[in-house]
Amino acid sequence: MAATKPDGGITPIPRPARSATDVPRSEGNTAMRDPIVLAEKPGSAAANALAAALRARLGQPVGLDGRHVRGLGGRCAQILLAAVRRWRADGQEIDILASEQMRGDLMRMGLADEILGRGRDA
Repeated sequence: MAATKPDGGITPIPRPARSATDVPRSEGNTAMRDPIVLAEKPGSAAANALAAALRARLGQPVGLDGRHVRGLGGRCAQILLAAVRRWRADGQEIDILASEQMRGDLMRMGLADEILGRGRDA
């Protein structure tokens, strides 16, 4: 977001200072510098918003913060799976932080290993 200067130029509005708890991983982790935060209970509207946010970040590292997710449905899981496959195929970093509930839902769907990166070469 930006503000207009009196001379017509644009001045970026600085981001508020972050505390250590606001940043999911170290500042050195490119994907998690400005993560996409997943909704607590992502329904179809949240799934559509997630898909749009991911499309906007194609070709660059991306982080997804799901630490507050209390339930994950099939549509969001499909979007996450497609994103993980796309980012890996493109050689881009994708980092996903998951709550225990999100991790459990993905395990029940048989997708936890692929989406959260278990079993893949480091």
